[in-house]
Amino acid sequence: DLWSWDGTTWTELFPSGGPDPRSGAVMTFDQVSGQVVLFGGVATGTYDDDTWTFDGTAWTLLTTATAPPPRASATMAFDPGAGNIVLFGGTGAAGTPLGDTWTLTGSTWTEFPNTPSNHPEFRTGATMVYDPVGGQVVLFGGTAPDGYTMNDTWAWSGTAWTELFPADM
Repeated sequence: DLWSWDGTTWTELFPSGGPDPRSGAVMTFDQVSGQVVLFGGVATGTYDDDTWTFDGTAWTLLTTATAPPPRASATMAFDPGAGNIVLFGGTGAAGTPLGDTWTLTGSTWTEFPNTPSNHPEFRTGATMVYDPVGGQVVLFGGTAPDGYTMNDTWAWSGTAWTELFPADM
């Protein structure tokens, strides 16, 4: 199902085409293209690495030269300062924990190598949003591969991660 909220009422939408029904996909609004972007998830038991856009009427499968590995339960947010979408973490096929960072600019996915000591740990189900006051994307929490609920906060500058609040605070 796909629904739209206008501030007072929910309305079900019936777009043409679109991704297979799935769980664990991530979505965000791309302010540059004016479209919703969906990545990954699990459809019929298969982890996906497809990227879809929705313009309010129809879904379109975005053709990309590269893509992050298939995953579910990642986190994704739009970064207006950089003009791109940031994707982090999730779970890959066979339960493989992922702690990688990718950006999507237009139809180009780019992986950012994590520096050895300064990046969030592997996690699923974290929350990520753009902070306009700080001018950065902020990631909070999630679940570690061992089931531990994480309580740390990280900022993405557009090229690197910085830990803002460690888990032991």
